[in-house]
Amino acid sequence: MGGFYSLNRHIDGINKVIAKYPQSGLKPLADWNQLVDTMTIVTVDPGEYTLDWLLVNRGRPNTDVSGAAADAGRHRVMTTVKEHLESKIGRTIAPSNLNRLNNSLRTGAVFKLDGRAIDMADPEILAAARRAVRDPVGIMMNGIKGAWDIIDTVVMVGGHPAHYAEEIAERMPDMPIYVPKHSVFANVEGLQLIGEGIAKAEALAGAEAA
Repeated sequence: MGGFYSLNRHIDGINKVIAKYPQSGLKPLADWNQLVDTMTIVTVDPGEYTLDWLLVNRGRPNTDVSGAAADAGRHRVMTTVKEHLESKIGRTIAPSNLNRLNNSLRTGAVFKLDGRAIDMADPEILAAARRAVRDPVGIMMNGIKGAWDIIDTVVMVGGHPAHYAEEIAERMPDMPIYVPKHSVFANVEGLQLIGEGIAKAEALAGAEAA
């Protein structure tokens, strides 16, 4: 829900995505209230070890088709890419290098190993990453079941959602997919907005009671 509520600050970004998908029949949103009142959105969060998704229909979460898949997050992607690189270079990548590898996967920065610069944009590496997310995305697609027909937009949150967004887009090329620029902060941003709203409501109730 944090990722969903963060969209209060991303209406312009969502409208830009809507404009790229005229076949969706969606019109530009006037504001957050219109989003809540009219749209059905799935927020997808690839965590460290799990892939979580939440369907929100006109502001109300639908837990029947929301869920999580284990061994489906960034660690799975990193492990698959690590195994690919090990087979290519003929040596084991030490655990002490995994944090750097994860950062390179997330940012696209060159990964250095024994003086060798490894380009994270190498098509073979990108293909390995996509293989890692294929099954998790399939689990999510099956979990959401027939509800896909009423979904307006997919919103990606979390620290490294690009490979997951690409896999979803390949399966559903007509589905608008929004990836916030700083998606890693989306959940906490939304929780902050929820907290501010609660504090404001409590202050108003206290003032009225006084």
